[in-house]
Amino acid sequence: MNLHQSLIAILFLATQLLQNSAYSAEMGSPLVEVQIAEDVLAPYLERRDSYGIMAGIDYESLVFKNFYSSEDGASYGTIFGTDPVPLVRLALDYKQNLGIGSLSVGVHYGVGSVSSVLDRALEIKKYGGGIKFIADALMKEPYIAPYIGVEAWKIQTVETATNTMVTKTTGIGMSYSAGVLLQLNWIDLRTANLTALNYGLENTFINLYATQYSKTQNAVDFDTTTDLLWGAGIKLEF
Repeated sequence: MNLHQSLIAILFLATQLLQNSAYSAEMGSPLVEVQIAEDVLAPYLERRDSYGIMAGIDYESLVFKNFYSSEDGASYGTIFGTDPVPLVRLALDYKQNLGIGSLSVGVHYGVGSVSSVLDRALEIKKYGGGIKFIADALMKEPYIAPYIGVEAWKIQTVETATNTMVTKTTGIGMSYSAGVLLQLNWIDLRTANLTALNYGLENTFINLYATQYSKTQNAVDFDTTTDLLWGAGIKLEF
């Protein structure tokens, strides 16, 4: 094959390649979808979604100083002294993330009981819902996130005396809270990053707060007003 024939062959192959490339472009090349995992190393403000879920468990030392026995009218202090009702609460919140912080709306349920040497006992069941504003956008990572909130609830009391058991349920009452969430992720960043990637756990917090209960809307209820109470617990944000 001489040089002239070789050039003709090369030009023919080049033409075929160009035609095939043009045909493929017209038909559309197959697309490859690339999924990039969430950057768990990014600061919280950059990686968080527009919403989240918070779950927690809290403990309150509850003292109803204005409670009087249905059996003999004895006061809370007379029966139980200074012993509080150790109220343990479970809470679940939907959290809407905003530019200046977040707004959470949720429900809670708590139980606790106290007894005395007088063979008397008082069991408390509390259930309701609430709303909170959380200032968790002050820093790129919410090492400290103050919050304020209000709750509406009902309380069931089961009072046990020597020969009687009296169960009552209050009307709707309110309580007002202020507290702070302290982030624990920094203690073990590697574990925090792995749990965020594998389970969607964005933050683990210690929850410290103060709360005060007011009277219920039902005039026949006992006075549920309390002094300022302190509470603590753990909250998980997903």
